Amino acid sequence: MVVKVNGELQKNVMDEYGYVVIDRVWKNKDSVSITIPMRVHKSTMPEDKNRIALFYGPELLAGDFGKKEPDPVNGVPVFVTKDTADVNDWVKQVSDKNDLVFTPSSVSRKIGEDVHPAVKLIPFNETEDQYYTVYWDLFTPNEWTLKEKEYQEVRKQQEELDAHTVDYFRLGEMQPERDHSFAGNE
Repeated sequence: MVVKVNGELQKNVMDEYGYVVIDRVWKNKDSVSITIPMRVHKSTMPEDKNRIALFYGPELLAGDFGKKEPDPVNGVPVFVTKDTADVNDWVKQVSDKNDLVFTPSSVSRKIGEDVHPAVKLIPFNETEDQYYTVYWDLFTPNEWTLKEKEYQEVRKQQEELDAHTVDYFRLGEMQPERDHSFAGNE
């Protein structure tokens, strides 16, 4: 982190608790600028080391799937990369530093017959009317070779269930409950 007062670099501005402390006599129109270096990093889920969320500094990144709802079984691509440790090796900023749009490079993989293009990652707080996810499965090529069979089996089971399903709706979603005249008692 770089801290400047009136353009002058400040040294040793962090206290033992991590707070920035600038002890000086302040004047009107003094200017403080802070530059915080940010990188893409991942956070793993406690119950599954292969399920991750991606962040740019403190900013949670969401995968933008657009207006069409992705298939729940294989509509969300998995990330397959040789280096699962350093996210900055495979997630790159697409545009200039003022526009926080990223894309994973060469990590989205084919699941069954579906080929997923590289997904666009945007700040979660910028999601609006699109479908998105913030959780991703991350594998090395060897792990994916074993795991892909499980994905295909789940897909097959879902297709068999869909073939026998006449109708469905999700509890807790207002419009489907209205469409099905669902009523409940408290």
